Amino acid sequence: MNEWIDTDEMLPELDINVFVVLNGKITVGSRFDDGEGWLWAIAQSIDDDLNTAETLCDDEYFPSYWMPIMAVPNAK
Repeated sequence: MNEWIDTDEMLPELDINVFVVLNGKITVGSRFDDGEGWLWAIAQSIDDDLNTAETLCDDEYFPSYWMPIMAVPNAK
C-alpha cells in the first residue's frame, strides 16, 4: 500500500509509527492510549531508521492523512 489514507475514513492502529500529513507537512506520528483516550504523538526529530527521537503529544493534533511506513529492503 503506497497511497495516503484519509483520517476521516480510517485511522492507523495504536502504537505504530506511520507517515502523517499535519498542517500541510509530512512527518512521522503514531496514535497511543494515555488511559483517558487516544492521542497523536508527532515526531519533532527522526533518526536514520525512522525512529522518533523526540515527540510531542497532544489531543489537538489532527493529521489529515496517514500512510504506513514501508520496511527497508535488505541490502545486497
